[in-house]
Amino acid sequence: MPDEPFAVRRKIGLERGYDWRQYAADALTHGSSLIEHLESSIQYRESSLRHRQKKAEDASNVFVAVNARECRIVSIVARDCVPSYTVPMRRRKRTPLRLSEPKLHHNVYVVLLSKAALKDFSIVRRNPARDPVKPAVYVGMTGLPVDHRFENHKNGYKSARLVRKYGVRLLPELYEHLNPMPYEYAVQMEKDLADDLRAQGYAVCGGT
Repeated sequence: MPDEPFAVRRKIGLERGYDWRQYAADALTHGSSLIEHLESSIQYRESSLRHRQKKAEDASNVFVAVNARECRIVSIVARDCVPSYTVPMRRRKRTPLRLSEPKLHHNVYVVLLSKAALKDFSIVRRNPARDPVKPAVYVGMTGLPVDHRFENHKNGYKSARLVRKYGVRLLPELYEHLNPMPYEYAVQMEKDLADDLRAQGYAVCGGT
């Protein structure tokens, strides 16, 4: 065991009841090496601490310009090189929010249908309490001029089957006083006008 290193001898001695006198002699022999080891360890810690302090000081003396839009660093400049004054930023002018009025470019319309339409099952089924004296009509809603919409119906462009087949002419006296109006109002007015005409005895189709 005397040929073993001091640390190994100490571990073995503690496990096997190593004589304290021999341990004390070894401590005296290796005392100088232990002290040197402790001194070098202290010096390493001090140098590491000084390195960290210098790194922190360098970081505090650096000005980093960042482009937030592109998420990248534009430049790194020593803080001593940055001017002490600040550049005033241009403030955006806040324009007041204007609540625009709804656009009045939608219309409801009523189309007179021929007498043959009264024999169509879909019209008869929807109007069980119709007045036999009053004609069948179609109620619709459009963002176009009403006469253009009626022409589209007759030409088969986005047309309703009943208007294309039985449509005769427009009945402006039933709807002209209501137009124009916003889209949301026109959607509801189409349904209301169909219900009113049905209540008056007309055989009504459309208005959905």
